[in-house]
Amino acid sequence: MSSMRLDDYLKTLFIILLFVGAAWSATLWPSKIIVEVTKPLVDGVIVDGEYVDTIVLDDVEVHTFTDNEFVYIGLKSAGSGWVAIGFSPIEVHSGANFLLGAVVDGAVWVSDEYGSGPYEHASDTSLGGTSDIIEYAGKEMSGTVIELKIPLDSGDVYDTVLEKGNVYSVIVAYHESIDDFMVTHTERFRISLLLN
Repeated sequence: MSSMRLDDYLKTLFIILLFVGAAWSATLWPSKIIVEVTKPLVDGVIVDGEYVDTIVLDDVEVHTFTDNEFVYIGLKSAGSGWVAIGFSPIEVHSGANFLLGAVVDGAVWVSDEYGSGPYEHASDTSLGGTSDIIEYAGKEMSGTVIELKIPLDSGDVYDTVLEKGNVYSVIVAYHESIDDFMVTHTERFRISLLLN
């Protein structure tokens, strides 16, 4: 009888040691690390690390973050007027998918436009298309910040179909003091932009 109790005791001890050993060995192997990518908050404030990519030009910053459906864009200029980005221009403005924004007396104004000529652009809606800015926000403090969220593929013929991982020719422009989108820019840049 006592030998059976000893056998039961040893079996129980053996099982306990197996569990302890398994738990201990699990701590020796690297565990799977899950990194959650946080999407930018479209609130008119750009904080460090909010966007994946940043391009700093003279008086303008372009911030971007791309997921599988949308592109988040943060534009920051030194001026108090409008700021804009235009994807895939063909000749000067022609063919570009423009996104313009301004802060007027605390209110944010944005427009989804198309480069209808070398020195012209018009709202997509006036051309028979759609406005495809999903979210937007902005603030004006020591310059202008506009944040936008647009689909990679809106289905609108006046918008550029974008793909994560591709490089695009882009126009970035701003006006130092005027909010009217039809007034010519103070400064304009042509850059290559990788959407990550």
